[in-house]
Amino acid sequence: MKFGYLNYGTDPKNKHRKMFVYLQQNEAEQMLHRSQEAGIDAHIEHREKTGVWLVSIPKTDFDKAFDCNAQVKAASKSYLIADRPLRLFLMGIFFSALAVALTGAIVTALRG
Repeated sequence: MKFGYLNYGTDPKNKHRKMFVYLQQNEAEQMLHRSQEAGIDAHIEHREKTGVWLVSIPKTDFDKAFDCNAQVKAASKSYLIADRPLRLFLMGIFFSALAVALTGAIVTALRG
């Protein structure tokens, strides 16, 4: 059994198909495109009520579709801190503290 992103489940309308769930349309379209390139009979559906995009694939092609899903998720990976200025600020503080710590360690080693 493969472990990874848990954005899939059994299609409630058809027990012989699996559904991959995406919050963004571009991810769902990438999944559809990659699945069709891999020779999988995939269909896309948008649920207006919940705002999610569903990509349906046959259960027999789940392993190939799982790999396509991993590729889509890896291509659309987001940062841990999405706000770029905050991310740069925190990285600046981290590297400044690291520089001070290294300077202190070097000075202490030279004196002692």
